[in-house]
Amino acid sequence: WVTRWEYWTFITPIARAFESINFGLRVLKQPAPMYSTPAERAQALSKLLPHLDEPIKILLDEHQTSLYTSRTADVNLARRSAFTIRTQTIAARIRHFLFGVYAIRS
Repeated sequence: WVTRWEYWTFITPIARAFESINFGLRVLKQPAPMYSTPAERAQALSKLLPHLDEPIKILLDEHQTSLYTSRTADVNLARRSAFTIRTQTIAARIRHFLFGVYAIRS
């Protein structure tokens, strides 16, 4: 746990926010392989929780912006999206436990 804590203190705020995608996949029992790209991880979570397409897309865009462009990513927007993803993932897990479904049906 010390190694994980040390890793957590050194990653960027955008990378910390993006960890909500990985958290969501783990909570929903669909962990992404280590070699999968951020886009593949986001797509996997989006397939499980289609009602979270927009926050997932925003978070992925900000993550990719921080990695691949000289433009500064919007940390606050990424954190808000990450918070939405985490809370809705936990709610989906509870729904699955109670009713057997992850997604909200329209």
